Amino acid sequence: MGIGAKESGLLVIDGNRLVGNTIGVYLDQSPLDPREENRIERNVIAGHDRAIVIHGGSARNHLVANELRANDVQVALEGGGNARAAEWRGNYDDYRGYDLDRDGIGDLPHEQRSLAAAWTQRAPALALFRGTPALALAEWLGETVPLFRPETLFVDETPRAH
Repeated sequence: MGIGAKESGLLVIDGNRLVGNTIGVYLDQSPLDPREENRIERNVIAGHDRAIVIHGGSARNHLVANELRANDVQVALEGGGNARAAEWRGNYDDYRGYDLDRDGIGDLPHEQRSLAAAWTQRAPALALFRGTPALALAEWLGETVPLFRPETLFVDETPRAH
């Protein structure tokens, strides 16, 4: 694990290079105190099985201008986690949209969805199949067949475009 936070508030995680761990950033009920916030900014989070794991709530977490590259799963939820309550802004990840005005910001919001991630969260033993054609097929189904469309994990209104 690159950085793990359990019930921690007032964190400023800024300008780090977290590379090659199983988990890049793990947020477990952080921050616990409703008067506190956490800022996770301008970090490179790359080469992990799971870049960011949220256990429980994500409110009052600000994930801004991070680079999430070459991770098997960008955002994973555990313990009834909810990533939508966090602020996601200006992150660079697997955004597949476009930038017609070439300002470096995607023209459409980035909505992260992953059928394979949803399945592995419900049945962790399926993580054995990460990187295999079986979970690649699950991702394809989640993207193309409305019946299998997973719920949105988070929305970044201003994703950095590739």
